[in-house]
Amino acid sequence: MKKQFDFIGKRLIFLAVAGIVILAGVVSFFVQGFNVGQDFTGGTEMTFVLRESENHDQTVEITGDVEKAVAQVFTDAGATGVRVTANAEPGSVTVDTAQLSTETQLAVKKAMGEKYYFSDDEYSFENISGKVSRDLRDKAIKGVAISSISPFALTF
Repeated sequence: MKKQFDFIGKRLIFLAVAGIVILAGVVSFFVQGFNVGQDFTGGTEMTFVLRESENHDQTVEITGDVEKAVAQVFTDAGATGVRVTANAEPGSVTVDTAQLSTETQLAVKKAMGEKYYFSDDEYSFENISGKVSRDLRDKAIKGVAISSISPFALTF
C-alpha cells in the first residue's frame, strides 16, 4: 500500500513556514543591517604583495599583527574605514577604505614603502564609484524583495 501525503491540502502550513523564514530574514535586516563590501559602498581598494627584503626573495607572512600594522599605516596617513584582508597569494593584502584622494593614496604608498618592501608591479589601487555602488545595492534589494514575494503571489 502506497503512502500519500496531501501537499496541496497542507499548502497553507507550508506557506506559513516559508513566511516565518522570510519574516525572520527581514527582521534580521532591520536589527543587524547588511554587512556589505566595497562593491556596495564605494571607496578605494589597494593591494600589496609585501616582501621581507629589498631583493624580493621572500614574502611577509600575513598575521593578525601585520594586518594591524598595515591598518595603522593607513590610519596614520588619514584613511578612514580601513579594513585589511589577507589574500590567498603569499604576502598579499588588500586594504579597503573610504574614498581616498590622490594625495592620500600617494602618502599611504610612501608610508607602506617605508615599512615594507614591494615593487610597483606588486601594488595596485582602484577607486570604486559610490554611484555605481548605490545602483548595485538598489538592484540587489529589489531582487531580494521580488524573490521573497513571488512564492506567495504564485500560490493564490
